[in-house]
Amino acid sequence: MLDGALNGAAFSLDGELPALAEGYGYAGVIKLSGLETGAFSGLVQPQIRELSGRLTLDARLEVGYAEGRPLQLEQAGIVRLDGLQLGQQDCRLG
Repeated sequence: MLDGALNGAAFSLDGELPALAEGYGYAGVIKLSGLETGAFSGLVQPQIRELSGRLTLDARLEVGYAEGRPLQLEQAGIVRLDGLQLGQQDCRLG
């Protein structure tokens, strides 16, 4: 279990990690409330020139990776983006 904040947004994890011999991953619940996405705009440039909005998650997440196998990801629950603004060279969504 982990309770804390990510860039000021409430964040919690309640799950399990697999044994290292089985690979890498996570299975459990993730909650994130109102994370400002603009702080991560540098990670998506130059493909996306503008990024802003608030991300909220309340979901069960299962992620798994083992050498020689593709990454597996399953998500069930709420993924919400409020006030999303995306901008590219000739396109703007918002």
